[in-house]
Amino acid sequence: DYADTYLCNQLAIQKIAACVNPCMIRSASPSTSEEPPATILVVGGSGAIGRATVNELLTRFTSCTVHATYHSSNPAKADRLVWHKLDVRDSQQIKSLAKGFDHIDWVINCAGYLHGEHGGPEKSIRVIESDFLIENIKLNTLPTLLLAKHFAAALKKSPMPKLATVSARVGSIEDNRLGGWYSY
Repeated sequence: DYADTYLCNQLAIQKIAACVNPCMIRSASPSTSEEPPATILVVGGSGAIGRATVNELLTRFTSCTVHATYHSSNPAKADRLVWHKLDVRDSQQIKSLAKGFDHIDWVINCAGYLHGEHGGPEKSIRVIESDFLIENIKLNTLPTLLLAKHFAAALKKSPMPKLATVSARVGSIEDNRLGGWYSY
């Protein structure tokens, strides 16, 4: 239901913001000597959680440039927002994207896959299919490792580097009250 999805997305944004930099979220001006980020990349920026994250970052950090990725169709443009086409399963594409950044402060991975041409969410362990499981690993697990590998050098040049991965509630081991979704 849309209201539940919207609420979950809003809660996810609050959790991201709190985890990434708590002192920056509480007030418009930092309460510590840490500078706000200048450059942020949101991978999966065209998805529901990614779009909400991009919008929140653009609102909270008014001097920051946000880079975001999309998979198929180029989303709407906005000030301080730069879009990059990216297939998160492709190590070479991630490597090429990373080469475009001399330094980056935050990389937030919001890319995720719940269902598609290879199958849908498993409500029972009896319906797990290997092709669907492998596709989930390619889209939900591998990208974080590839992002860490290829963006490490640019992140190391930041005084406050952050690498975060976000998923929907059904991906939570602790908070998935619906059950199922084993491969996610």
